[in-house]
Amino acid sequence: MIAQRKLIVFVTIASSALAACSTSPRFPDPGGVEISPIDGARLLFVPAGTLAMGNEDGWAGQKPVHDVPLESFWIDESEVTNRMYTLCVEQGSCPPPVEKTSYTRDPYYEDPTYEHFPVIHVSWEDAIAYCRWAGRRLPTEAEWEMAARGTDGRLYPWGDQTPASNLLNNFDVSFLEDTVEVGSHPEGASPFGALDMAGNVWEWTADWFRPYPGGDPAASESYGEIYRVLRGGSFVDAADATTRYPNDPALQTHDIGFRCAAPAL
Repeated sequence: MIAQRKLIVFVTIASSALAACSTSPRFPDPGGVEISPIDGARLLFVPAGTLAMGNEDGWAGQKPVHDVPLESFWIDESEVTNRMYTLCVEQGSCPPPVEKTSYTRDPYYEDPTYEHFPVIHVSWEDAIAYCRWAGRRLPTEAEWEMAARGTDGRLYPWGDQTPASNLLNNFDVSFLEDTVEVGSHPEGASPFGALDMAGNVWEWTADWFRPYPGGDPAASESYGEIYRVLRGGSFVDAADATTRYPNDPALQTHDIGFRCAAPAL
C-alpha cells in the first residue's frame, strides 16, 4: 500500500495569475471542441459563468464559499501525456522529466507502452513552458474548479456520488499503485466533459497559494507567494473538486502532472 501523504489544505485565492504565463493566442469561436494543431490536444469549451468556489464542509482552508465570475475559456479534455510532452522536448522548448520512471514502472516516460499516460516528474515551470509552447497557458485555480464541477455545487466532477473505481484512479477505490492512461474513466467526466479531474495525478494551476477573501489570514502569513496550487488529487491522494494543495513549484514527483487552458473569444 502506498503511504498516504497528509494534505495540508488551508486556503488560496482565485486571483488571476495569467501574468505568470505568457499571453496565449485565443482559439476560434466556441464550437464545443477544438483540436490543437500543435500537440493534438482536445480542448473543451467552458462558458462564462459564476463559480461558487469553495466548500463549507471541507477543510478549514476551503472556506468561505464565495462567488467568482469567470470569462469563457477552453480547457484540455485530459492531462498532458508522455507523447505530447515529448513533442515539446524534441523541439527544445521543454526540459525532459527529471525522472523517466513512475512509481512502479521502469521505464515509463520513454516506453511507448505509456505514451498516452500522464507525464509526471514535471515542475510548475516545466508545465508553464509546455503550455507556452502549445499556445496555451495553465488554468487559474478558479478556472480549474469551474471546469471540474460547473455551477451546480457538486462535490466531484461526476456529481456527489461516493468515489468508486469506475469514476477515478485512486488507490482507495482502484487499488492501483500508479497512473493509468488518460481518459480511462469516462463515467467520471465533469459537466463539460473534462476527464481525470479527480485522481490519477495532481495538476498544477497558475495561482499562488493564498487565502480566499475572508478566509484565515494565517495561511497568507504562513505561505505568502511561496507555493503554487495543485488540484484534483492523484492515485495516491483522495481529493474532491474543491480541495487545493500548496506545493513548492520546483517539486517533481511521480503523482504530479498538468493540463493546459486557453481564453475564448
